[in-house]
Amino acid sequence: MNRRFIRFLTVSIAGLDLLTLNLVVFLTHSFLFEKIPADLFNSYFRYWLFLNTSWLGLCWITTIYNENHILSFETFSRKTFRVYIAWMAIVMIYLFYFRQVEISRIFIAATIFLFGLQLFFNRLIYLVLRHYFRKGQHLSKNILILGYNPLAKKLANYLEEESLNSKVFGFCEEGHKVTELSHYPILSNIRNALSLSKKMHINEIYSTIGPEQNTLIYDLMREGLPVIRFGRAVRISPTSLQRWLAQREQVA
Repeated sequence: MNRRFIRFLTVSIAGLDLLTLNLVVFLTHSFLFEKIPADLFNSYFRYWLFLNTSWLGLCWITTIYNENHILSFETFSRKTFRVYIAWMAIVMIYLFYFRQVEISRIFIAATIFLFGLQLFFNRLIYLVLRHYFRKGQHLSKNILILGYNPLAKKLANYLEEESLNSKVFGFCEEGHKVTELSHYPILSNIRNALSLSKKMHINEIYSTIGPEQNTLIYDLMREGLPVIRFGRAVRISPTSLQRWLAQREQVA
């Protein structure tokens, strides 16, 4: 569900930016309509067409709406600014190279400036929506991490910062192995992780435990436990785990 949601958000932001560009051109044209000669319609139409195709082309080349960029507000904003500057430069080259002297300079300046301003507001809207979805309990993906070690701490920070609607509930680790205060609570030992995930409605479990620390998970993986590799960690769905255990019991 998280993947589908991010894909929907990506399409929505890309559509909003394109809609903004066309809305800016339409409103500027309407405002300056009386000052634009009717016989220059083709020139303005080609200009409008170039604004759209150049923006779409740059977005495709730079992959600005890629998931890795979308999930980080800082990266996405920085990428947007660079694409906007490149787009503005390409538009200037087009106007100079094709000698579009008949197009009003006020119209050109207004469309370029207002689109940049509206992109800024679009990113603020995205920031507000991002904050809302991260805090929304009905949309959040609840995560439990097995093990408390440098990899687990790094993973927790990554999931909270880079994933749009993920919420790390805490760690499962043996009490005697924890010798420092943790940013997230130590909820239970590893043995009780599955029962805890039912009570807390956990959607995903990440294991950062090496085979030398606990062989149970790796024994189950060798027997066919459905997992997804996430770097050096292993992602497990509690629902898939329970279904797999039930099927194994039936076979036995």
